[in-house]
Amino acid sequence: MNCGLIVLIRVAVAGMKSRRTLLLENLALRHQLLVLRRRWLQRRADSGSCPAVSNRWLATLMIGLAAAGHQGWAANLFALAADLFPKPAAASVVGFGGMFGSIASMLFAQSAGLILQRTGNYWSLFFIAGCAYLLALAVMHALILYASPAELRSA
Repeated sequence: MNCGLIVLIRVAVAGMKSRRTLLLENLALRHQLLVLRRRWLQRRADSGSCPAVSNRWLATLMIGLAAAGHQGWAANLFALAADLFPKPAAASVVGFGGMFGSIASMLFAQSAGLILQRTGNYWSLFFIAGCAYLLALAVMHALILYASPAELRSA
């Protein structure tokens, strides 16, 4: 069954169920998506679509290391927003950052499709992803070089 249809049905009947039931269904849906993702990755690995890394466990370890690095980056980014902005505004700043991050990821998904169609490999996408962190770090350092914590003013 299509995962989008499952989510749509779950949202449509959300008013008729308790929170516990919705939580259990959400966990079951996540498990189904995880199983589908694992099957898809297994087929991709078996088809030889990753020629640079022949060992499946090494590829898994490399992706896990990248995901751990991203998690550390995100945790530091949330802490930075809490350090630079006052308590009442920190959640709004993080929300705006999440919104712009989502918009950027939508644009990057479209760009990734075009890049894959033209080049036929993932090398350039991984290169862009790796450089994006360094570019973002440089921009953050440039923007907050002389910054001091913001203060809210009463109207």
